[in-house]
Amino acid sequence: MSKLGDFAGRDGRRLFWPYAILVFLLAFIGIAVAMNLAMMGLLTGTADMPNIPLMIGGVGGVVLAAAALLAAAVTRRLHDTGRPGYWGLPPVVFLLIGLTLFPVLMNRVLNDANPPMALFFGLFLNNLLYIASLIGLVVLLLLDGAKTANRYGSPSN
Repeated sequence: MSKLGDFAGRDGRRLFWPYAILVFLLAFIGIAVAMNLAMMGLLTGTADMPNIPLMIGGVGGVVLAAAALLAAAVTRRLHDTGRPGYWGLPPVVFLLIGLTLFPVLMNRVLNDANPPMALFFGLFLNNLLYIASLIGLVVLLLLDGAKTANRYGSPSN
């Protein structure tokens, strides 16, 4: 926990993966709480629709918090494989595009007789690129680290 904001140095797989799994588990719990809060009106019978802004805001907030918690650890793990930290940015870019445009799409779908199909297909393509870049990043994070010192420092555990 002392290295939460430290983007320098290296982390081996033994340090990285337990932390990453914990962050993902906490994110899933946070998403479940946000979804339940957004659905509360349906469950209590006080609303006929879920609270879409609360749902999007809650899930988006949890996802951004998880990304922030993982940013430095992913950078250090990439350093361990000899790669610069910016190799972890493509999934973040596609994630931010999706989090920005999805509420726009939902607003248009709920309030427009002709939903914007171009925006839908653009977001669909963005999500495919997000998944592909995320898979690529996970593969990089699974690779062995350098056994000797590299430009980012000496190997860690």
